[in-house]
Amino acid sequence: MATTVTQNETRQQFCERKLKDHFNHNGDFKQEFAKTFNYYLNKFSDIVPKPDMEEFESALFESFKSQYYQGYFIAREFIEHEETMIPNTWLETSNSIIKEQLPEMISEAMPNDFTEQIRTPLSSKLISTAIQNYENVRELLNEVIVDVTLLGSYRAFLDEKIDRGVETPLPSDTSYMGVLGAYNDLTFIDPQKYVTCVTRTVNSENWGIFLWSSIGEFQTKVGEIIIQKLDVETLKDMKDRFLLYQNADDDMVNGEQVYLTFSILQHMPENEAVNLIESVKQRVSSVTGVKEERVITTVNVINNSFNY
Repeated sequence: MATTVTQNETRQQFCERKLKDHFNHNGDFKQEFAKTFNYYLNKFSDIVPKPDMEEFESALFESFKSQYYQGYFIAREFIEHEETMIPNTWLETSNSIIKEQLPEMISEAMPNDFTEQIRTPLSSKLISTAIQNYENVRELLNEVIVDVTLLGSYRAFLDEKIDRGVETPLPSDTSYMGVLGAYNDLTFIDPQKYVTCVTRTVNSENWGIFLWSSIGEFQTKVGEIIIQKLDVETLKDMKDRFLLYQNADDDMVNGEQVYLTFSILQHMPENEAVNLIESVKQRVSSVTGVKEERVITTVNVINNSFNY
């Protein structure tokens, strides 16, 4: 059963109260909101000149907040609609799966021009000003507007999940857990990209990098990550037997190593690729217990599609 507003509180007041509470008292929320805004702001670094960036950032932030609220409100309308049934069993799925399924749910509930319907006056003003001053900005602004609106809707569903007391069951078997997350789940590594495991063996895992369904077709693959952990015994055997390593320094066998290989489509923005690589490398080091300097990283940039 949906959590509804009280008799003395409108839906607008309910949304304002919920979000105000997050912004004032939820440190994790505020940190994630700022991190997400900076992610999207960086997309404009090659479009907006540095002298204009401060003013543009301020306008984008106001648009960002207004669209986030808009998305939260839209989700509350959806949740409370008399013909809508949001079963607890769906809310029990992982937050990442809810996030991936949400764009289709919300857009189907608003079948006309979704981008036009959700746009707030602040966002319309931003677009009107930006397209007069900068080239190739309209499409990116629309992408950001859609994304942040859906992120607001996602927050509303998470709050609904909490208000109902619904929890996602954790895997009882640790064999379901991989280096980057659970094998039967998605792990978002930035606001627009997630990884999920494709194959695994005893000492290696292959993870696909996919776009969030807000900006691509379902399971649009943009990269791969291969993680291979080698123990000291294996490294010693390689040093003794493999020609390539016969002259290697003894440091090679002074502890476990992880070989981390990325294959990334060429169209991924460089700053996003760099941040993704660094984020994954830090997580691999943390989960495996192998120091970052012993995580040997290779990056391949490719210009065609993946088979999977």
